[in-house]
Amino acid sequence: MTPQLRTSSTSRKNKSNRSSRKQQQQQQQQQQHQTCTSQRNMAEENKKRDDNDEGSLSSNSVSEDDENESPASSFLPSYLSGMIQHSHSDFFVSLCFDPRLVAQLMCEGFLPIATERYLIPKLHKRRCVIHPLLSNTPSSPPKCHVHTSRSTKKKSKRFAVSINANFTEVVSGCHEQHGEGWLYPSIVQAFKALHDATRTGVGLQAALIDEQRPRRGGGGPPPVHVGTCAVRLYSVEVWNVATGALAAGELG
Repeated sequence: MTPQLRTSSTSRKNKSNRSSRKQQQQQQQQQQHQTCTSQRNMAEENKKRDDNDEGSLSSNSVSEDDENESPASSFLPSYLSGMIQHSHSDFFVSLCFDPRLVAQLMCEGFLPIATERYLIPKLHKRRCVIHPLLSNTPSSPPKCHVHTSRSTKKKSKRFAVSINANFTEVVSGCHEQHGEGWLYPSIVQAFKALHDATRTGVGLQAALIDEQRPRRGGGGPPPVHVGTCAVRLYSVEVWNVATGALAAGELG
């Protein structure tokens, strides 16, 4: 009788464990469904808000330039429209992570970022320009516009800078400090291909396309290929001289 009781007890435990796992799976599925629904609703709300022209704001808070500003979707080159779609605001979306597409987007001024599943090229409608760090005119000697304090110069001696020395470690450092963020495996692979091509000194070649605006009433000349542009992606590493460890890094 004892073996039968043990078997029965074990069977009940197994059924209990299976029931518990099933409940956990159902809860996870419900949470995922709620999350997806929330994200979808949020995306729809953002799209509705973006579809309402900025001119709908009060005239006191909107400048004349804002009222005349074109929507971000109008900046997408027509030859990319088959692979890229406008999502909302300054963001576009694609399922393709091909390094050649990423290079072409960079050539067109997009900042390629990503989610776990989608490539999310971002195109800033408004940009800033960095003031020249060094002025050099015939009438005056070169002058640096950046002031570096003595303490900073002293501390900088503890570090060394390299370029394209360790792409993988820079990515790992970003993940360690910030999480995956937008550096998901698919876009990291595309960046790695760009980086490898950069290290050879060539980079990936993107096409320079001349798109003339269509005439009134539609029509107009098709896009014209006018040349190529080398797109490169660099890794910059800052090393601790004493320990040899990576202290900071950047991709761009």
